Amino acid sequence: MRTPADPPPAGRPYFFLSYEPTPRFGPDDMSDPDRWVAAFFERLSAVVSESADLPLDAEAGYMDRERSRNGWSARTALALRTCRVFVPLYASRYFASERCGREWAVFNRRVERSVGEFEPTEAIIPALWVPTPLSKFPAATEPVKFDASALGDAYQRLGFYGIMRTGLQIDYELSVHSLAERIVRAAESAQVLPGTEAAYQSARNAFVGYPYRKLQIILAPARLDSTSRRDAAYYGDQDAEWNPYYPGETPLAEYATDLARNLEYTPEVVTLRENADQVLSATSPAEPGVLVLDPWAARDPELLDRLRRFDRLEKPWIDVIIPWNQQDRQTIDAEAELEEKLESALPRRLLEGRMTSRISARDTSTIEEFGRTLRAVVHRVGNQYLKYGTAHPPAGRQDKRLRLRGPGETEDRSKS
Repeated sequence: MRTPADPPPAGRPYFFLSYEPTPRFGPDDMSDPDRWVAAFFERLSAVVSESADLPLDAEAGYMDRERSRNGWSARTALALRTCRVFVPLYASRYFASERCGREWAVFNRRVERSVGEFEPTEAIIPALWVPTPLSKFPAATEPVKFDASALGDAYQRLGFYGIMRTGLQIDYELSVHSLAERIVRAAESAQVLPGTEAAYQSARNAFVGYPYRKLQIILAPARLDSTSRRDAAYYGDQDAEWNPYYPGETPLAEYATDLARNLEYTPEVVTLRENADQVLSATSPAEPGVLVLDPWAARDPELLDRLRRFDRLEKPWIDVIIPWNQQDRQTIDAEAELEEKLESALPRRLLEGRMTSRISARDTSTIEEFGRTLRAVVHRVGNQYLKYGTAHPPAGRQDKRLRLRGPGETEDRSKS
């Protein structure tokens, strides 16, 4: 019978690093987007191996670098079913990941099965990758103890990614050693039963159902007046009643919110007219957004001015969709004029849209086509939000004498 202090058998890691891969910053980005996670994993594994005095052939940790789209590889499945400690790499991107939610569910099921067989143990040891508001933590994480201050002030403020990118090597080493000590203590006392293949294959996302993934739906319907000469039947008393696919369809705000909920987002409907200060600010994103633009805004001087300001901003986490109802004879008759004015107000946005087939009258000629386009746009702005909202290197002091070299970098010997 194995005791808790025994090293794990060959091929069965001490800990399993659960992380969500970093998306590339564009089709021309050929670098390894997960090089910082890999460097952190290698250092943590080395410290765990030293602290636990593992045999040379023992695997301290496991990180899945393959990420098969068809499920887990056999090696990943074995590691997750047999590891002693589960180390989730906390970040907004992590909690938004179905795969990470399933990995959490698989290991947590092992913990639940072990209660009653052995004394309850804390075998889930979180690590903070980037600072993440507590409001974004799913309910599944509530039973797990997490105190970022225990690993140092720099770690609490910046997370491991921030410490690495700002070059705080001493703080980095202290935080890695503290985390490794927690992993070893948990591994030496944990008696988590191995998982079964059946439970492994049937695992569901433990993070589903928690309303933290917000999406802002920004409506920009035109304001009717005597100069617009627009049929009022497509508009109601409020902007949320705007219905460009009238008759026979629901208002666009209602349709878009239902679709967003099906995509597991919590939608918030606002208007460009009432929320211009927020939409047109240069601040970091609070959530991804979709600007749903009425073609007849081309005849609304106030909206046109705001669209020009929006076009000058670098906000890839907000995308534009223009619903062109091909059954609306009034819109079809005015299409050339409306397109010309919109192109003048949004030259960069509409060019980008055509290059990627996201913004086109042909893509939104019916409400069904609008829905398909909206799905693609929501996916894109969600990814852009994760890049720009959580993955920027945090501002901080650059100390060249203590600079931590990134993967593949040469030593910086410059003097401060």
